[in-house]
Amino acid sequence: MRVQAIAAAVLLGLGGCGDDKGGSGGSGTGDMSGSSGSSGSSGSSGSSGSSSTDTAGAEGDPSKYSEACAPDDGSAVEFSIAISARECSATFPEGAPILRIVLYRGVDLPVGEHKLDGFMGFAYLDDGEGAPVNADVGALTVTSVSADGLIGTYDLTFSDATHLTGAFDAIYCPQDVLCG
Repeated sequence: MRVQAIAAAVLLGLGGCGDDKGGSGGSGTGDMSGSSGSSGSSGSSGSSGSSSTDTAGAEGDPSKYSEACAPDDGSAVEFSIAISARECSATFPEGAPILRIVLYRGVDLPVGEHKLDGFMGFAYLDDGEGAPVNADVGALTVTSVSADGLIGTYDLTFSDATHLTGAFDAIYCPQDVLCG
């Protein structure tokens, strides 16, 4: 059950952002089972609204982030969490959940908490079961800036009461996007 909840959390892909499974502009998911060699993340779902959290490894799941467009055609930044490797060409592993987080601001995120609440962003989770869910409650927190990206954590609550937390180590992958 824990593996399914984790997989569901990783499959958070953004609606309208293209194919979540392939291409350099796509994203991927990593091993979110918490098994040896993975940083893992956890969550739970169900009508009870209860949740369990399990933080990822010291540096977090391999991830990437790039420019995107907000619903008002303004700037946004999109994170693909738990992809197969921390590289721009990486995608989500076959059959793994897709987790994407979008913040309606530019890619130059400072260290600190960035909330989704109040129409500041959203998260998308697709566990492959046919019913992707969105979250507009929660936050992505940048804990440090690395030479080529960002390191941080996320804490998300989805529309189906799934509560997902974890850590990421994201590489910056520039995208040419035209918003507006």
